[in-house]
Amino acid sequence: MTNDKNKPIDLSSMENFEIEPSWVKKKTGSNAYKHVTGKERGQQTDRRRGGDRRSTDQRRAKPRHERGENPRRVETRFEFQLLPEIEILEKIKLEMRKTGISYGLSDICETILAKEERYSIKIRFKEEKEKSFTITIDDQNIFSSDEKAVDHLLKNNFDKTFSKELDLEEKPIKNFSYVYQCAKTGFLLPPNNYHRYEEVVRQHMFLNGINENFERFSNNLVKVDDAEQIKVWTENPLKIYKFTIKKEKEDWCTGIDQLRAKLLREMPSSLFAKEAIIKINGSKANFLENIIREQFIQYYKFKPNWINQLFSACLVNLKKSNFTIFKYSEKKHTYACAYKRNKVEEKQLSKNAQTILSFLKKSKEGKKAVILKDKELEALGSKDILVELKWMVKEGYITEFANGSIAVN
Repeated sequence: MTNDKNKPIDLSSMENFEIEPSWVKKKTGSNAYKHVTGKERGQQTDRRRGGDRRSTDQRRAKPRHERGENPRRVETRFEFQLLPEIEILEKIKLEMRKTGISYGLSDICETILAKEERYSIKIRFKEEKEKSFTITIDDQNIFSSDEKAVDHLLKNNFDKTFSKELDLEEKPIKNFSYVYQCAKTGFLLPPNNYHRYEEVVRQHMFLNGINENFERFSNNLVKVDDAEQIKVWTENPLKIYKFTIKKEKEDWCTGIDQLRAKLLREMPSSLFAKEAIIKINGSKANFLENIIREQFIQYYKFKPNWINQLFSACLVNLKKSNFTIFKYSEKKHTYACAYKRNKVEEKQLSKNAQTILSFLKKSKEGKKAVILKDKELEALGSKDILVELKWMVKEGYITEFANGSIAVN
């Protein structure tokens, strides 16, 4: 029997996956606020302090919830739920069945929270129950309105989704005292008194992937009054394109605005999906529209918003899989075990098992490492002790915990 086999078994045998009991964690534990940058936490602290000039002792006299204050008073349009990924729970249950080790529900929750891909986020509109989210099929981004989804597609997936062809060329015939230049591309653009100014500028933005508000972009254009540059612009005809969805080659739209209006009117199922409730993996929170993601971050910052939901979801899943749920320790923490706990009848046990059980009943420290080294049991040998312990765990006569402690049921 090697030394490795004598070590307490945990879930570290799973790749990138391990359950640690909460007692071995630092007091800070798994960072429940890992989505939030240090800067955001600092701003949050400043907001809590702002306007409260009482002494620290006065502010600490009562917990915030007893003072009737809401520590996260943020107006939100969305309801969130934090749930375990079923695949992760299945891995945890498989390993618990293999080892027989009992884990605290809080430790299972901490393990799930340790990595974003281990939990999912469920989202729905808070007050607007009839409203749906809009999802862009190509990149699976999620938006709170059709308009935002359409604009995202036009600005970020233009070349992949749409086709363009030259519709007409127009050479300016008027004398101009100035033109504009795009600071991002260096392209010369018409002055704002040109009759196609907005159409040309919007087209330029979309064709060059400039993801910016039109008014802001227009205000930041550089005014050029150099005669040579104006001449260059007037001698090159303006190119106006027509556009279509790549899958609908015959249905052309004149100009970006007409294409946008068509998309909003029809919301083609090849490009968009509608869902009243969204459920995404935690690692894909960046797929959420900014306003949704920001409100999720605020929700996530305050652990009481979601910890009971996560705990309950794990508990229900384990119960449905016939895991035994029990309270243990002075603080009555909740634990889960893959096997039913039974009261032992010593006459049903082998002689070796009876010897080990008697030792456990009188021993003040029921640690597996201590049991294996104790002189009273050395005649049995480490291999036989481990075999008997594992059998008694799976029969439900004893309970083994993640820290190597063993208790008689």
